[in-house]
Amino acid sequence: MRPSIALPTGLILFALTCGLIAPIGAAAADNPRLQKRFDRMDANSDGKLDAAEIDAIKARRFRSFDLDSDGLVSADVIAMRWISNARRRGRLNKRRRQRIVRRAINLVRKHDTDGDRNLSLDEYRTIPLGFVRRGDANGDGMLTFEEYSAFVESRRDRRRKN
Repeated sequence: MRPSIALPTGLILFALTCGLIAPIGAAAADNPRLQKRFDRMDANSDGKLDAAEIDAIKARRFRSFDLDSDGLVSADVIAMRWISNARRRGRLNKRRRQRIVRRAINLVRKHDTDGDRNLSLDEYRTIPLGFVRRGDANGDGMLTFEEYSAFVESRRDRRRKN
């Protein structure tokens, strides 16, 4: 268990006011590319991603996986896409490739309700989006830009440590 350090609230407010420290996610919140990406996902421009917008994101992702437009996606296609993304980022090695393949197979096994070893759009929609699940700080099922930017910043910090 990590020891906690209690700081007086007044000291924290003073440091925030003077700009000595930044609120969580502030660096990401100032990123115009991140704001643009969020705005593209936020179809109704209300400042948060609701269930309908999240469903639309899932449908777009599914279509990008469905290379032959037959309405089905296999674990092979998902793994191929994830491996391609890892290679593009320069983060692909033999161990990571094996992990990606296992993850794709397990994902299809878990969400394939009709047993055909492929995911239909309806089956794919049951997969929770990681950035929504992990980024939703208040648990309301929606994602605000502040929550999204804090999530992106925490991922960047985690990658820098590794």
